[in-house]
Amino acid sequence: MPMIEETRKLANGVAVPLVSVVIPTYNHAEFLPAAIESAQAQTYGALEIIVVDDFSTDNTQEVVARYSPRVTYIKAANKGIVATSRNVGVRAASGEYIAFLDADDVWAPNKIELQLPHFADPSVVAVASDLRYSGARRYSPSRRGAGPAGYREYGNLEIVRDNPIATSSVVVRRRDLDRVGGFDESPDFRFIEDWELWLRLTVDKRVRILQEPLVIYRIAAKERPRIPILTNRLKVIDKHLRLGNLAPADAAAAAASVHFAIGIAAFPADAAMSRANFRAAGELAANKRVAALAAAARAATRLPRQLRAAGSRALTWANRWARFA
Repeated sequence: MPMIEETRKLANGVAVPLVSVVIPTYNHAEFLPAAIESAQAQTYGALEIIVVDDFSTDNTQEVVARYSPRVTYIKAANKGIVATSRNVGVRAASGEYIAFLDADDVWAPNKIELQLPHFADPSVVAVASDLRYSGARRYSPSRRGAGPAGYREYGNLEIVRDNPIATSSVVVRRRDLDRVGGFDESPDFRFIEDWELWLRLTVDKRVRILQEPLVIYRIAAKERPRIPILTNRLKVIDKHLRLGNLAPADAAAAAASVHFAIGIAAFPADAAMSRANFRAAGELAANKRVAALAAAARAATRLPRQLRAAGSRALTWANRWARFA
């Protein structure tokens, strides 16, 4: 691992911290130029850009070569686990701060400039931002950072209930990332390795999400397998319970939420799985509202399949009300 370069001289002679931008990629050559150029266009000038390529079979290497030598290119196999690519990029980085950018996302030009001043607060372990969405489906801009000060902060008890943090929006102190050991590369945490990392980083600190949407976040047309990912969320909760990062009551409440989400995902097509998870959600529920909703949802699994398919969206909204009303 290289020595961390604490500062870099800008053209105006002011010494500022170096930010290392880590971009993992696989067969995203058509999107990479926009991602790289959005990093290069930052109004904050002290950046290095590292692209970690999982041996793409398209022309990714040729695309990155256009930006040489200003962009470092690394080939490293990750066996389908993007956490591995991100860790490879971090180990090659020289910056005092690490910023993550997925190959199909794009930053606003002032993103890093707006985020770095927030690290003056020692309780802030990472700074993220709200998003604008593009791609296969239409979404409204996220409002995870909405607050009277122009941001909102999250600790691990908020994050374990629902991950509010997009990896492409995050800047984190290198020393904090090293302190917790980076991303967990276990196959069990594939697609949720970022959420697991935020939980470790926020045991005694907080992530600050800025209200201004500083990332264009692309929604892929292909959906990820929802039920296996949700099942693995239970493994993350169990890991943090064993580490002592979560109290048993908090872990149980988080697990209840995941079981309810699995129940909703299985509700249209697999009544038995749905019923079992609604039952588990009710047993683990932290309050009477969630327990009552779980009981009602469990009863609804007895409905004909056509009615269950129509009722999935209603259950999703009811779950949000039960948790946050």
